[in-house]
Amino acid sequence: MSEDERRIASRHDAVVVVEVATGEKAGRFGVTRNASARGFLFATRTRFTAGDRVELTLHGKVETVSMHARVIRVDETPQDESWRYRVAVEVDEDLPEALLEEGMSFAARALDRISNRPPPGAAS
Repeated sequence: MSEDERRIASRHDAVVVVEVATGEKAGRFGVTRNASARGFLFATRTRFTAGDRVELTLHGKVETVSMHARVIRVDETPQDESWRYRVAVEVDEDLPEALLEEGMSFAARALDRISNRPPPGAAS
């Protein structure tokens, strides 16, 4: 069974600031890359381990939400990237729909700006 077949909820590009803490690591931050009602992938400078239990605080424009989650996987990015790790988490309770929609809206606007930018060296 593929990861997409196992997925309970649809995943969407979403950008939300997330604060992450474990028993040993407090005040760590990241930015979500994509999210669904049941979990998300975030980029961070801090290494976590699959199986870690984490406390999350998601900082939206309208609301801030705290919840608990389990780290599902950790991918290391190339050394020249600032955000060295991509961490997938499964949350204990669904993400609030308003926060998910806010993150999706921000991601859509950012992707639109990038896709409409002329290539480097193009005449203006």
